[in-house]
Amino acid sequence: MKIFAPAKVNFGLKIVNKRSDGYHNIDTIMQSLDLYDELWLEKKDADIELSGMDNLSLEDNLIYKAWKKVCLKLNKNLGVRIKINKKIPMAAGLAGGSSDAAMAIRGLNEMYGLELSKSDMADILKGIGADLPFCIYTGTYRAGGIGERLKKLKNPNFNILLLNPGYEVSTKSAYENLEGVFEKSRMDDLEKALLNRDFKLLKESMANDLETYVLRMHPDLSQIKERMRAYKGISLLSGSGPTVFGIYEDEVSLNAAYTDLKRDYKLVFKTRTIDEI
Repeated sequence: MKIFAPAKVNFGLKIVNKRSDGYHNIDTIMQSLDLYDELWLEKKDADIELSGMDNLSLEDNLIYKAWKKVCLKLNKNLGVRIKINKKIPMAAGLAGGSSDAAMAIRGLNEMYGLELSKSDMADILKGIGADLPFCIYTGTYRAGGIGERLKKLKNPNFNILLLNPGYEVSTKSAYENLEGVFEKSRMDDLEKALLNRDFKLLKESMANDLETYVLRMHPDLSQIKERMRAYKGISLLSGSGPTVFGIYEDEVSLNAAYTDLKRDYKLVFKTRTIDEI
């Protein structure tokens, strides 16, 4: 079985507060894109076998963590062999690992006839990562709590440019170094801007509470944001970064920005927002 795991960006990310269990409550709008990892699944007698991500130990892989939670919940050993072709940069703020895990579980659900709904799968996987429940659904969603409260939104049909500078940023470090972020959220305005494709309001309301620390640690990302804006793009750090994305009203501007940035960076992608899959 071959399945595709889409990348995501955060149009906005608000850290609401820190919980007593150490997790953070968030308010965010997440969007799937037409940039995909490829996964091949086949049944085996028992246990899980992964290939294609040799830089991670099995126990550190989100696919393994998700598989283990499902097996424990169902009291079954769902034997599976998974081969991964990574096209989404890792540790990049694009949810590549979460999307791989979510789609692997959706594939497992279909392959074994488990008859789990998306809601069932999202509930089992919550707590592994804030974006994992969203990655089960895909599309355009506003997420609250620790990512488990989801509200479906309309796909804004945007042209989006992604640029990954080629290094990794620790999500844990970004959350541990939050700087003065617990002020009022603009997420309601952002939701309205997306619904109406209001680019003026979009520019005013797009914000990411993790951005201040990450940009201070990596000043080159601020320069990338400015270069995207030079071609009429609205730019923001996605998640904990280091990927920066730009939203463009037309493909002419997108292509101009792509041509310029591709001269200096290898990992530049022209993408579009996608509906739920």
